[in-house]
Amino acid sequence: MERRDKCCIGCGAVSIVIAVASVVMVIMWPTVFQMVFKDQILKNIIVDSPQSENYDKWNTTNFKNAPVIYESLSMFNMTNADEVANTGAMPIMEEIGPFVYKYNKVKVGVEFLDGGSKIKYYDWIYYTFVPEKSVGDPKDYVIRTVNPAYLGILAQTHSEYAMTLAYSAVQFRRFMEFLEKDFPQYLALYYASDWLISLKGNLVQEYQMGNNCTREEAENFFYSQWADATVPDAPSSEWNLIMISLNKSASEIPLESAKKIFDPDYPDSLATPSSRLARNLSSSPFAMWSSADQNFESWFGISSTQLSMVSEWIQRADVQQAIRENFRNTILLPLNVSTLSDVACAQWGLGSVWPESISKSFPTDFPAAPEFYFFAVEWYQRNPGFFTMDQCQRLFYGANNISDAKQFGDFLQDLGQALKTNNFTDPSRRWLLNLNSTYELFAYIIYVAEEYSAPRLKDRMAAGSNLMVSRPAFNWIWDYTDKLLLEFMPTAPPPSFKHNMSSPEFTMKNYLSSLVWSGSSNYTQVLDYIEYRGYSWIDWLYPGYNMTVRGKTEDGQFQPFLKVGDTVAVFQDEYLRYFPMRALREIDIDGINALEFEPEKSVWEPHSHYWMDIPGFVNMSAQFNGTPAFLCNPHFYG
Repeated sequence: MERRDKCCIGCGAVSIVIAVASVVMVIMWPTVFQMVFKDQILKNIIVDSPQSENYDKWNTTNFKNAPVIYESLSMFNMTNADEVANTGAMPIMEEIGPFVYKYNKVKVGVEFLDGGSKIKYYDWIYYTFVPEKSVGDPKDYVIRTVNPAYLGILAQTHSEYAMTLAYSAVQFRRFMEFLEKDFPQYLALYYASDWLISLKGNLVQEYQMGNNCTREEAENFFYSQWADATVPDAPSSEWNLIMISLNKSASEIPLESAKKIFDPDYPDSLATPSSRLARNLSSSPFAMWSSADQNFESWFGISSTQLSMVSEWIQRADVQQAIRENFRNTILLPLNVSTLSDVACAQWGLGSVWPESISKSFPTDFPAAPEFYFFAVEWYQRNPGFFTMDQCQRLFYGANNISDAKQFGDFLQDLGQALKTNNFTDPSRRWLLNLNSTYELFAYIIYVAEEYSAPRLKDRMAAGSNLMVSRPAFNWIWDYTDKLLLEFMPTAPPPSFKHNMSSPEFTMKNYLSSLVWSGSSNYTQVLDYIEYRGYSWIDWLYPGYNMTVRGKTEDGQFQPFLKVGDTVAVFQDEYLRYFPMRALREIDIDGINALEFEPEKSVWEPHSHYWMDIPGFVNMSAQFNGTPAFLCNPHFYG
């Protein structure tokens, strides 16, 4: 009895324990299930290492069984462009398209930082043409319409005359590039003839005295060494400088030909200052000069191979070094300058490097004197008030230099205001200008506009940079370039409306990386931007407004557990701004419960920060180098 009672008591105790455990399991099971479910979901969406389950799907749009993303593009051809340009007729537009492309994105150069809580990467984006979904090859469809580059320049300069004045900045850049690069080379070659004659004289005299021979015999030895010597002389010997066959086969240039090439009385010899032979042989590559126009082979009685050897000799490092050293001693030291920009400034403002304008002495396409000094001498018939080296450096190489079209426009406004108020505090601080120098500079600017800008602008427009232009649809989309815009903004990227990144290497070289949160520390931050292509805020797109980069990437991944009415932030890479997206309703997609999101109404409302005056119509011109470009809300949005 006692055993049975104990057994019953024991069984009862077990039953109570089981019952209690069952109650605990019933109470805790939903919480445990939710924890496991949540953990599994987070495991599938958070990428914090290359081994993460979702890494491949996050890394590329081309993962296995991935949905294809298409971009469908249409162009509008203006069928009455001439009437619009000439008579102001209403444009008649013909829609041509679609041209359909597959959108591909791959993240390259991926780095996981701070224990996987941050991800750094580059977006390699490229497009693949889909002919079966397109109206045809975009290269075969020519679209004629308004040239946005022309309109962009006109919008910033406000009038065609102001555009002509602004185009003077392009001419200033041409002048200074020639004066800084080509001009010193011509000077070096010009004075190299003196160096070459002096070198020859020293070597001939050295040989004559050392070998007790006649002058003619010594000169003949010099020519034979120049043409055919192949073995170096003693180290650091000047004889090595003149050997065109050094460490090569002998050139076998005839003695009489060698004499002509070194004859200072022959107009195109190497010993003649600024000879055409020296200028052309120093060109690189060798094929740039034309033997049809300047037949040096027949003039000097040598073959094209022998002429090539002479060219290679002039361009040889030790010879070029000797020419540069001679240039330094002949030009730089007497002028007390140390840089080529100083040489350019000395010639432009003081006329102290060469006694007349480069337009008269050197092979250029300059129709008139580009230097201020010689302009003033010609127009005023007197020596002008000099522009000092410091003033010239400020004008063309300083932070507010007038070789940049936009800065030149600001320069004209500042000088106009200074003349109006007779207050030269700002021009003096920025460019060291006073009243007299400002008047003279204004006269020079008008001269440049008339002599250079107006005719070149006319030629540029006639060549395809006019108001109306015709280009294949392919070029409008992928390769939109305009020579006039390129001259105004030489360092800006082409304002193509789409960009194909050719390779991962190209992407990592030409674009900046993005930085995002992985969500491992806080799942609500999954794929939130920290930096978008190197920017943590954008201050160049919306003037006067610094917009912080925030929101999620557009890679189709939000944080989980959202419900109707919740809002998520997306950084939209077409508009380059934050888009709040609100969950409107639950929907069913092939049996899967999902949420439908829509941009909040405030996205499309006019806003001064975003240069929006019309609902849903956004000015994106700053992103396209000032070319008028606008984005509008989708037609299905209403």
